[in-house]
Amino acid sequence: NIEASYFISITSDLIVNGVLNIQHEGSLMTINNNGIVVNNGEIKIHKTTTSIKQYDYTYWSSPVKNSVIETVFATSPQNSFFYFETQNYLDANNDDIDDNNNAWQPAQGNMELGKGYTAMAPNTDPFIDKQSVIFTGEVNNGEIELPVFLSEDNANEDDDWNLIGNPYPSAINAQLFLNNPNNSSMLGGSIYFWTHNTAAISNSEETEYSSNDYAIYNVGTGGIMANSKGVIPTGFIASCQGFFVEAKQQGNILFNNEMRMKTSNDNFFKSDRNKNNEEQDKIWLNLYNNKGAFSQILIGFIDGATPLYESNFDGLRIGDGSFVSFYSISENKQLAIQGTQSFSGDEIISLGFSSKIEKEVALKIGIDHLEGDLKNKDIYLYDYLLQKSHNLKLEDYEFDLESKGVFKDRFSLKFNNTNLDVEGTHNKDENLLIKNSEEYLIIKTNKNSVISSVKIYDMLGRNILQAQVNQPEVSFKSSVFKTSGIYIIYVKLENSNIIIKKIIR
Repeated sequence: NIEASYFISITSDLIVNGVLNIQHEGSLMTINNNGIVVNNGEIKIHKTTTSIKQYDYTYWSSPVKNSVIETVFATSPQNSFFYFETQNYLDANNDDIDDNNNAWQPAQGNMELGKGYTAMAPNTDPFIDKQSVIFTGEVNNGEIELPVFLSEDNANEDDDWNLIGNPYPSAINAQLFLNNPNNSSMLGGSIYFWTHNTAAISNSEETEYSSNDYAIYNVGTGGIMANSKGVIPTGFIASCQGFFVEAKQQGNILFNNEMRMKTSNDNFFKSDRNKNNEEQDKIWLNLYNNKGAFSQILIGFIDGATPLYESNFDGLRIGDGSFVSFYSISENKQLAIQGTQSFSGDEIISLGFSSKIEKEVALKIGIDHLEGDLKNKDIYLYDYLLQKSHNLKLEDYEFDLESKGVFKDRFSLKFNNTNLDVEGTHNKDENLLIKNSEEYLIIKTNKNSVISSVKIYDMLGRNILQAQVNQPEVSFKSSVFKTSGIYIIYVKLENSNIIIKKIIR
């Protein structure tokens, strides 16, 4: 009987003549990939989820051969078992939803080794907020190959998601799994763990915006949590855990015993920080409110990383389950985790977000925690729309959002309070020249730079005009202004510089 937090480590062969119970959070570890498993008796692997709500899904993988999904998850609704068919996934409009609605396929019968599956929370009365299951049979051991695939959309390199899982009765190390010579050429550097937001109460207000999202671990930069009550994954993948990875190319990935861990099998997202490691310069930021809206990002200043997108340092923001989604921007990609070059103090990190909240809502941006020298630095959030610079070290930044939308260019993160002039330009040598007549509004710059896009906001933050122009001069009819007042012209140049100017109509 292997109890919680205990393990048995076997050099080569396992022969079971009686009953071998591996309790929840216990581990069975084998070293030799060629070791044999002989099951003359009964092997049972017990697993219990963290707290879940009714209708929540959990991603699973089988640690034994020939698991029948309907038997293992007998208390789940029998129509809630699915696997992900990557070849069917098509997302032409980039909303993280399968256009054809045929990527999730019903699962039945034996669970394939290394493959991920979904199962819904137990269908019991009264509802039980944890699910305990037993996998019975010969445990998996040694080298296991699993095919990964590319999506239907060959033009998009960022949507080749594969749902896989830990095939062993012990944790595996994500660094060893992703950096395996075979796997590093096949997979991106991030792992996505599906989780849910356990309902919380803050300031006696009921949570309105609890939602589903992914906790993410990136092999080069670190991890983020999915919700305000969650934990940050730090590189250990528990037994029976299913997760998403992105394929770089189609082929077979490899699991082996060298990736397995004797410990760190205590839950799906256990934080196990190594205090002996020298801290790198990292900042975790939260977009949130006291009614449950939450999204976290990580910016890491890492030796060997660059400002360009690199899958071994950067993790894409995916999923469509959150009321708010926060991200940094690199090469027009929305990043939940961004690893960039070593810290100098002159960096400007572009930040964006989206909201699905229909009504007016108050949101905050704040520092969750810091590592390295950033603990001793001032950290500024700049709001280009309201032209405000705010020191996040003093307090979180609060702003009002009138309605839902996508706001890709509103904020940036800086580490000094210079070069943020009142007109909001990234380049003080270039300014907007605006001809504001009764019939037309004409916009260009003093350097005749190509204008990529123009947005116009009123003082309530409402977007009254948005246009892609790609030319050095642009004009709009004055009828776009419905009333007299102060308006904000937000211009993005071809070189990605941003210039903001107020006008009076």
